[in-house]
This record gives sequence, structure tokens and C-alpha cells, in this order.
Amino acid sequence: MRSVPVRFYSLHLRSGEDVLDYQGFFESLRGAVGVEVAVASDYTVVLDYVENVEQGTFELVLFGGDQGGQTVFYDRAEGGAVVQESSSDRWSAKPTRVVVSIGNDDRMVALESARGGVTPLLFERYLERIKIEGFPKVRADVTPLAGESFIEEIEAFERIRVASIEVARPNYDWADHANRLYELAEESKAETSTAEVKAGRGESLDKHAGLIGVIKNVVKSPNPSVRNAKVTGRKPGDVVDQTVSLLKHQERGTAPVDQSLPLDQQSASLLESFRTLLSRLRGGRVSVDD
Repeated sequence: MRSVPVRFYSLHLRSGEDVLDYQGFFESLRGAVGVEVAVASDYTVVLDYVENVEQGTFELVLFGGDQGGQTVFYDRAEGGAVVQESSSDRWSAKPTRVVVSIGNDDRMVALESARGGVTPLLFERYLERIKIEGFPKVRADVTPLAGESFIEEIEAFERIRVASIEVARPNYDWADHANRLYELAEESKAETSTAEVKAGRGESLDKHAGLIGVIKNVVKSPNPSVRNAKVTGRKPGDVVDQTVSLLKHQERGTAPVDQSLPLDQQSASLLESFRTLLSRLRGGRVSVDD
């Protein structure tokens, strides 16, 4: 058995200036099975499987890799490495399993986190570049869900020197959150918005108001669109500053898989585990590490 890491995100899709029909978009992905999409100069993604397992919940299996790359095996009989070149019909790829769950108040993604697999950025590019009839000019943001430890670490600071945040446009417009940062982004017709504040020498930022209040409020919302947030300060007894980052305190978990099973059975097992973890996360937004 092997433990497979999974991370959790909030999903924001837009199509032109219209509110996107998430259910319809992912149902339409069935027509994209087998379609290869270049998401970087050396990385291609192809959808191998998509299924609407229940209302609003979709399972996906993506394969990603370098079409011009090589696969290297160590051959015991040869006593050395054996290299297999890619061809026009075959290229080295790694599977990434994904569950997308569209709830009444949130849109959550469980994305397998493995070296060489489809990252959040590459998943965004795939969703934007795949051609789906009826969904022109799709823009995607896959933003991390904060674990409870992120807020706990901020609250533990005795003095805070610096706070910063980068947010993406949530869903359709900037009206999802009522704060000045989002209002400025809306007025500016921005795609992303960043802010940083610093305390005066020997002083501390307010832990409950201003930008830190915005950070705590937005990351705890049902559909956070924070790409990253950082808070730098000192806890009681510290002699140097520490920085707490959302990306370091993202909701994550693990799922067991039997590697002796055929690949499709491994995927089915992992997807079922991801759905269970998402359900637990939606029920309490607490640590889901097993």
C-alpha cells in the first residue's frame, strides 16, 4: 500500500462576461476525452476519464507529461539504465486524479499532488485551453483552501510586522466579499489584486482588523479566492520573525492505494477516497490528514 497526497482548492470559472454553468461545463468535458492540450512548452494534458458520479460531483483522470521526453528504466539484467524514447503514438505520462464538487455554497476540488503530475496551475490552463462548445474564453482560478492551522498561527503572534495577500477574481465578479480590497479590484476591472501592509518600527499590526482581518475573513469563506497570503511576526519568546504562509498551511490529506492493482482500479479507489475526504472537509473544514 502507498499513501497518495491530495490537496484541496476552491474553483472559480468564468466564460466571457457570463456566469458559468459549472454542471454543464463538466458534463460537456465528456466530449473532450482523448483530446490532448498543450499547457506548457514541455507539458501536455489529456483527459482519460470523466464521470458525473452524483449531482454536482465529477471524477476526472488526467494524464500529463512531456511528449518529447524519455522514460528511463533500470534493467537488472542489463545492469544499467534503459531509455525508451517517445514516439508519435506513445509518450511518457503520469496520472492525476481529480474530484470536482459543486455544492450549494461552494465549489471544491481535490487534486492529487504528486511529482510530475498536473499541478493547480496546469489544471487551470487545461480548463482554459480545452475547447468546449458553448463555453468560449474560459478563465480559471484554482485557489488553495486554508487549513485551520493558518488562522491558529496568525492568532499565536504577539506582534505582527508585515501582512500581504494576493487574490484572484472570484467566480463572476468581485462582489463575493464585502471589503475594500475587493471593491478596489472591482472598480479597477482587475483580474487579480495584491496588498501589503507594514507596521511602524517597534509596533504591531492589528490582528483583528485591517488587512489581517480581511485575510482571516476571506480564507474562511465558502469560496475563497486567495492565491496566497503571508503574515510575518513574532510569538511570545521568539527572538526572530517568523512568516506564516497560506500555501504552507493548505488543507491536505492522504489516500491509500494498492499499487498491485490495475491502474484503472487504483484510480477508482483513489477517487472514492477523495470524495470521502471532500465530504469530511465540507462538513467541518478541519484537517483531513489520515
